[in-house]
Amino acid sequence: KKQKVSGDYLGQCIDQLNDVTSVCGVKLREEEELLFAGPKDKNCVTEAMRKVVQEEERFFLQMGPLHEKLVGIMAKCGIKYISTDSEIYLSLCVEERLRTMIGQLIRLSKQRVDLERVSLKVALTSDVRCQILAMNKTTMENLEKKQTKEKENIRNLYETST
Repeated sequence: KKQKVSGDYLGQCIDQLNDVTSVCGVKLREEEELLFAGPKDKNCVTEAMRKVVQEEERFFLQMGPLHEKLVGIMAKCGIKYISTDSEIYLSLCVEERLRTMIGQLIRLSKQRVDLERVSLKVALTSDVRCQILAMNKTTMENLEKKQTKEKENIRNLYETST
């Protein structure tokens, strides 16, 4: 029963995707035909595919020094033959490992860890916030004094008039 429900859900997701693409004016069948058409005619899709293939041919490690290093390791281990795919895989693995390490270093560099800050003592020369609070306090006190004086004056006038 769970498989039927998940299958129906997957079908609904694909239908929704098709609906969204059709609303946007994208015809999936035509796009597939263009992608798999090949280099019969020069169009932007085949040029983009050529660029992707060229990017895939470039490897992170240089194949000459990598091959020499592998030959040295193979001689030490007694291995006579190694496929060229293993050189490609090794290059891709090194690239991915460095990518993840650099990503982790970037993430860690964004975390603020200042252990030295505790040892450094900071002397405040002027605190603007405290100065503003003190000024507000004095103005409020002056305002209250004025209001009390005015109330006393009004009482005195009222008492003298009665």
